[in-house]
Amino acid sequence: MPRVKKSTLRLLVSMFLIMLLTSACSGGSAPAEEEVETLPTVALVMNGPINDMEWNSYAYEGLMKIEDQHGAEVSYAESVSQSDMEDVFRNYGDSGFDLVFGHGAQFVDAAGAAAEAYPDTQYCIINGFIVGDNLTNISIAQDQQGYLMGVAAALRSESGILGVIGGMDIPPIADAMAGFEAGAKYVNPDINVISVMVGDFENAAAAKEIALAMIDEGADIIGALAGAAGLGAIDACAENEILAVGDATFQLEYAPDTVFLSAGTDLTVLYTYIYDEMLAGRLEQTIYAMGVKDGAIYVSNNPAFDDVIPEADMQAMTDIVEGLISGEITTK
Repeated sequence: MPRVKKSTLRLLVSMFLIMLLTSACSGGSAPAEEEVETLPTVALVMNGPINDMEWNSYAYEGLMKIEDQHGAEVSYAESVSQSDMEDVFRNYGDSGFDLVFGHGAQFVDAAGAAAEAYPDTQYCIINGFIVGDNLTNISIAQDQQGYLMGVAAALRSESGILGVIGGMDIPPIADAMAGFEAGAKYVNPDINVISVMVGDFENAAAAKEIALAMIDEGADIIGALAGAAGLGAIDACAENEILAVGDATFQLEYAPDTVFLSAGTDLTVLYTYIYDEMLAGRLEQTIYAMGVKDGAIYVSNNPAFDDVIPEADMQAMTDIVEGLISGEITTK
């Protein structure tokens, strides 16, 4: 066995004693655990059911994308009446949710009141139009959606008269209606566009009556930007064997012999964009608008019409979509 020098032995003993003292002073505590990042929690408030296959279904899908992509804690309230909206927003604020979406402009007043009461919660309104310290808005650039619908209708019209029906007279729908007329006149400056608001997004019977009146005035193609009410307008077109241009892709299947094209929207893009901006610390209190270049608006053709739509018309639509993406074409 090798001999250890006394000086070396004394050094080793001293080091051992120092280690014991250090351990005693520190209480022998275990290494600190790594901090786990807490993701912002998200809630969604809707005025209709998540299975309506349109407006509210898309909102729910956007919420689920946030959950799937980030693993965030999510919650939702569906079919919330006007009288209960503010209470639901306040309940989510009281529960400590970080981000609460209101799916539609009808939530503006309720969200505004809740935002003042719960400054630590960020509120975001889809198609909203007011801002605050913790209140922001995001919407589809519906002027672009309407523009594409108007272009498509004008390219196919033979009478030179078009109809467009809106839901509620709120800024996003008014913008879409104006966009429809601008797109139609881009194709034909002399075209006549008849524009009428239903007054809500559910009254399909009223929309149908409006569409029938437009047909009596000579409209040979009608577009509707009226949610579920718009189906009434499509029914009127189908019964009178004229064409309709849709604002949602499911309408291609709803009336495959009538809806020849849809300028559809992907509302899920709005939800994932806001959440990603919040995660990155870039979220602003403003009015965001997502359009064609963001993938929030796209054109879907009905394959049943491929043989009857002139190739020149299809190319014109492609060129206009590319122009909106590049900024060479504007809707106003």
